[in-house]
Amino acid sequence: MASLTKPLVTLPLLAAEHLAGKITYHTQLKDWLPSSTGLPRSLLSYCVADLICHRTQLPAWRNFWLSVLPDNVLSRDDINQRWQHFADDKAAAGYSDLNYILLGLCLMETKQQSLDEQLKTFLRTGGYHATKHFGFHPPPHTAIPTGYCRIRQRLLCGEVHDENCAAFGGVSGHAGLFASGDDLVSYLYWLLRSPVGMHLLEKNIALQQHSSQDWLFGLRRGNCKSAQPFANGTAIGHLGFTGCAFWLEPNSGAYAVFLTNRTISGRLNPDFYRVRRQVFSLLWEILQT
Repeated sequence: MASLTKPLVTLPLLAAEHLAGKITYHTQLKDWLPSSTGLPRSLLSYCVADLICHRTQLPAWRNFWLSVLPDNVLSRDDINQRWQHFADDKAAAGYSDLNYILLGLCLMETKQQSLDEQLKTFLRTGGYHATKHFGFHPPPHTAIPTGYCRIRQRLLCGEVHDENCAAFGGVSGHAGLFASGDDLVSYLYWLLRSPVGMHLLEKNIALQQHSSQDWLFGLRRGNCKSAQPFANGTAIGHLGFTGCAFWLEPNSGAYAVFLTNRTISGRLNPDFYRVRRQVFSLLWEILQT
């Protein structure tokens, strides 16, 4: 699911912590993380909402995996040390994988559990059961290839496509989720009817109505080129790098989920954006009839 990990795993886990009174969205990282954390001070002044809403000045992406892949993974100390090199890089506020990498690290540091373990507890507590797979590290027979990786020198199948997430062991706040189509849809149904999901939907709708920003509260407006035909740009949802996306029109409840294998032919696939636009246009047309 690539970047759908952000709204489908990391964001709900954060919201659960908020609703349980363990953090607020205005909590600064310095007040949330243990004092022994090895992260650089310049990151600790960000609050949780800054990271969720992509309001930081962190760059869009940085290379954590260099000298680690193809066969090694980073330790927690290694990750903290690499943050030292990236933390002072400034960019205009905007979408950044680093925001959710950092949020995932915060969840692991404060709960002393991997995101994989936290997700399993979240699903079990809420009574959600996947029919095939919803989570990290899928069984090999349940996955399809997502493309050849020149760095790992193999066709990836059941392995996360994102190199940074691979260097974190395949589990991270920004990527690593795998799911079947049926389980993704059933999870979205379950999540949006749960207290966590209803809370997050309210937060996103409020920002959609009262803000002009494209990125809302972990979701984005569906006014980008590929999604605009669905609900005339009034939907909210998220895109995934490997070719997945979901959009929800909040007033009617109309939704669209599109899963495709964009990266099987390489990272650069310009025609894919046109295809995705056509698909969402057709889906919206079908829903209207």
